[in-house]
Amino acid sequence: EVVGDEEDILNLGEVCIGNSKVATFHISNATQKMLRFQFPETLPAPLEGVEISPSLGHVLPGMKKQITFTYKPTAAMKADVQVPVQIASIIPEEEEDWDNGWHSGDQDAEVRSQVDPEPGHSVVDGSSREMPLRTIALADQISYECAVERIYFSSTVLFQSRLYRFAVTNPSSIALPYSWRVVPAEEKERTGLLPYSITPPKGIIAAGSTAEFEIRFAPKEVEDFAALLDSRMPLQEPLRIPLNGSALRPWCHFEVPVSDYRAMRQAADPLDPKYEIIECESMGVKVRNVKRFYVLNPTSDPYEFQWTPEE
Repeated sequence: EVVGDEEDILNLGEVCIGNSKVATFHISNATQKMLRFQFPETLPAPLEGVEISPSLGHVLPGMKKQITFTYKPTAAMKADVQVPVQIASIIPEEEEDWDNGWHSGDQDAEVRSQVDPEPGHSVVDGSSREMPLRTIALADQISYECAVERIYFSSTVLFQSRLYRFAVTNPSSIALPYSWRVVPAEEKERTGLLPYSITPPKGIIAAGSTAEFEIRFAPKEVEDFAALLDSRMPLQEPLRIPLNGSALRPWCHFEVPVSDYRAMRQAADPLDPKYEIIECESMGVKVRNVKRFYVLNPTSDPYEFQWTPEE
């Protein structure tokens, strides 16, 4: 968008080398006379390859005309240049809209190459001037850096979970958009849901920045799970990390709320991981407090149980 403050600015934004970017803006004619505009045939370096359509045209009084910049960089570059646009008020022999550009309906290359000659006109004395258009663009090759090649999860009991954290760095000078998905290692291996999830699942890694990700393995079936953490990035070879994890079936599973007691516990010896933690709160003394929870039998056999205190 052209911003009409102290100067007109066109920000073409970021683009990956080899990709094309299209930006549109308008030239408005707020005068009572026909306006003629003309862009240079070649833009200042490093924007020499930018295509402009239309690059020459007339704008009727009180009207505006859309201009399209298309650029496809072939090398890394950072542009902040002034593009000189020649502007003049004209008196046409016949008042009609005209430009040398092609329009969306002109799909035939031969039709697009046939442009009517510029209509006759005379330039109003003293009206010719140069209007600088500050044009900003940034191009680079998108890349990433990640030290992780494969993720192995230790055997995990059903209904429990394990976490693994890793980082991805964007060393390029433009942003790196991404999204993640977990797919089977082999498409024919599995059709059900995989017990893997990743946070955050999508986003943007800013230029020169690092993002941290957390992948969770939470099995609900006893099985060996081979999968692939697949990234969606604008790269020919996006990041793909193999995942491996296996599940163990416990004799029983206690469905109790998550507790931070282990971290807050003040004791010389840490609490054995085999213990499940149930926290109770009381509004006072001599008050009967009840805490309910479920015990799940994940096996295929019934069994009896008995609670015994541990000394």
